[in-house]
Amino acid sequence: KENGYPTYIIFFNQLRYTVELFDNNYFTAPLLRHNPCPEEDLKQLIVLLKRLEPKIIGISVSSVTMKSAQRITSEIKKNFDALIIWGGIHAIIAPEECSQYADIVCAGEGELPMLELADKVRENQPITDIKNLWVKTDRGVKKNELRPLIENLDTLQFPDFIEGDNKFLIDSGRVMENPHIISSNRKNIYPIMSSRGCLFNCSFCSNSIIKERYKDKGVYLRRRSVQNVIAELELVIRNRPVSQVQFWDDLFIYNKDWVEEFCNVYLSKIGKPFTCYVHPSYMNVAILRSLANAGLSQAWMGIQSGSESISKDIFGRNQSVHDILDLAKRIKELRIAVRYDLISDNPYETDVDQHRAVDFLLELPRPSHIVIYSLCYFPGTPLTKKLLNDGLITTQDLEQYSSKALNNFHMHPLLSLNRKQFFWNCIKAM
Repeated sequence: KENGYPTYIIFFNQLRYTVELFDNNYFTAPLLRHNPCPEEDLKQLIVLLKRLEPKIIGISVSSVTMKSAQRITSEIKKNFDALIIWGGIHAIIAPEECSQYADIVCAGEGELPMLELADKVRENQPITDIKNLWVKTDRGVKKNELRPLIENLDTLQFPDFIEGDNKFLIDSGRVMENPHIISSNRKNIYPIMSSRGCLFNCSFCSNSIIKERYKDKGVYLRRRSVQNVIAELELVIRNRPVSQVQFWDDLFIYNKDWVEEFCNVYLSKIGKPFTCYVHPSYMNVAILRSLANAGLSQAWMGIQSGSESISKDIFGRNQSVHDILDLAKRIKELRIAVRYDLISDNPYETDVDQHRAVDFLLELPRPSHIVIYSLCYFPGTPLTKKLLNDGLITTQDLEQYSSKALNNFHMHPLLSLNRKQFFWNCIKAM
């Protein structure tokens, strides 16, 4: 858009979770049965694309939306000659699979290769040699090498999240123009990321794969300057109502100097309540106080398991129960709300592990909010490989085939795998 191209963003069949579901307490959350690609929405998509006449159609694909992306791509190809390019997390971790369906797969960061692709299409030049892109040709798929990671994130334009005439939402059989873009389906909450990458190597997370892919291609964890982040927020606040800011960084507080500078500037220039992910390994009392003074209203912490052996040996998370409890107590002292993420349905958890987890949860300061998620199996992660090798899951359990996250990522009693798991989920939820 900054380079003069007409661009459009289409949100297709967003599943707008109710507040009850997002605040899942296990017992009262509604049971989802969601069709991610209904025919009436697909028809509306084709009508809209005919109106817009795009030369390039990009589809952001996560593992959970793989089946929807296939269906959408197939329908588009029946009606258009436009180039279809898949990007997103699944395209990065499973480009071989994605290249079966799309004309082009973006197997890495997409900003620069997408601009280069647009330039070459406009000039009617060959597109087969663009780094980061896998391009389907008559002789097979041309797998171009990855370009180095974007080192200076400040060189990128801000995400196009401000309302304008180039956005559409297709849902429930109708097209809504200029939809209000919201975060986690809560009005006037603005989503933002100040960094790319993650310090951790959790065995269930795609970061473990992407890090390996980008080995020797630059520093994986990078961060925008405080001034750049504040400039985006100032731009947004001038153009739309914002009541809260939601930082989606995998870990927001990993750099003490950056956080201190951020807190000082944010308080004076933005002054809105915000939420972010924290972790005891990178938190001390001084940082916590600075965040609280700047407006931290809720801290999110992914504890995932209350058993240290499961955390370290299975999930690859080097964390201690003692450190988590210590941080939780300090958060409560500063009257910051807290939300804990907990993973259920882990085939390696024994009754001993479950007992340890319950004892740990009982020690957490109250009030607290614990969200129970069901373990999803993303392709190529260390945990998925281990589960497959141990015969505990099959390839059909992988997320791109099961789309588990659509219907039982947020847990509900009827989704428990067996009576024993149901028992432990009830205990943890209570």
